[in-house]
Amino acid sequence: MEKSPAFQFYPKDFLVDTATLTTEEIGAYIQLLCYAWIGLPGFPQCVLPADVKNLSVLTKLSDRKWTEISEKLLELFQVSDDRITHKRLLKELRKQRKRRKQYSKAGKESARKRQHTSNVRSTDVDLKSNSSSSSSSSSSSSSSSSSS
Repeated sequence: MEKSPAFQFYPKDFLVDTATLTTEEIGAYIQLLCYAWIGLPGFPQCVLPADVKNLSVLTKLSDRKWTEISEKLLELFQVSDDRITHKRLLKELRKQRKRRKQYSKAGKESARKRQHTSNVRSTDVDLKSNSSSSSSSSSSSSSSSSSS
């Protein structure tokens, strides 16, 4: 399935979630959200490696600085042994996939109905009767306008 290039951003939730973070920590948090959304090689979308080296590189912080702030930041994520995920991003991903499936299904159904309708109406008899009636009505209107 194709990845969506964007996710919904909820300012109120973001401000509440980051109320106790410094500007530097907020920057690191945003970096992690973005990398989680676009995905990293070897990891599913919305999943990041939980090791210090990778996370410090992703956040553009030194290993030392990442270690200083990581506890605070990782409280905003779900951490398992070797991976981190973000609850809201996973919810958005599921919502987008569901919507994409619904749109795809609706589009296929609409195409099927259009195809069925065009097959029912397109007969030789219909085409001949339409063309003869339109030419007779146009010739009668021409002759009535030239007699005035």
